[in-house]
Amino acid sequence: MILQYWQKLSLRLDAMNLRERALVFAAAALALIFLLNELMLDPLFVQQKRLAQQISQDQAKAAEMQREIQQKILANAQDPDKLNQKKLQEVREQIQTLRTDLLGVQKNLVSPEKMPQLLEDLLRRNGRLKLVSLKTLPPQNLNAPEKKDAKEADAGAPKAQAAAAQPPGAKPEAEAGAIYRHGVEIVVQGKYQDMVDYLTALEGMKWELYWGKAKLQVDEYPVVNLTLTVYTLSLDKTWLNL
Repeated sequence: MILQYWQKLSLRLDAMNLRERALVFAAAALALIFLLNELMLDPLFVQQKRLAQQISQDQAKAAEMQREIQQKILANAQDPDKLNQKKLQEVREQIQTLRTDLLGVQKNLVSPEKMPQLLEDLLRRNGRLKLVSLKTLPPQNLNAPEKKDAKEADAGAPKAQAAAAQPPGAKPEAEAGAIYRHGVEIVVQGKYQDMVDYLTALEGMKWELYWGKAKLQVDEYPVVNLTLTVYTLSLDKTWLNL
């Protein structure tokens, strides 16, 4: 029954002119892209957003505590008698607790230095996709302040003075307790079903990855190019460049 259906479909395609065939293949490619987004990528993006919000909330708490420490350090530089050592120690312990929680999250994530090799290993296991390119992206500090103009920079001079009052060897506020996002962009080429198998293998790993963006491009059906951006989180800024 199925064989007869495909034979009829093949005869219909053979009877079409070149323009009609191109339209049919284009429609099929669009349908495949829609199915990939609906069945694979959209649920992953929702999960990623939820985890990112949780980490962002913890980071906001840590940053607020760090600012409180900086204020107390500055107050101590001006008047040592005003510094409440007990309160300062409590705040530092709370920051350490948050960092420990974040380290617990990090244990389930792929370490930055292993991520490129992991993507390539899964690609080799697939055996049907071709690696077009693989590159690492610059690390991003998730709690780094936004860039300011000249006037705002002048207004921030007191903060610079506060930073100068830090003990020798202390990290700047923007780096203390920071979480860095390390990304990889991989481009693979092959058939749609092989793309689905590869993404399924990525999703089924014991290690977790955050999904950034995915782009499908059909140059000549049935060959498809997939550009996929994934990333992991780390308390370390160090990145392995390819």
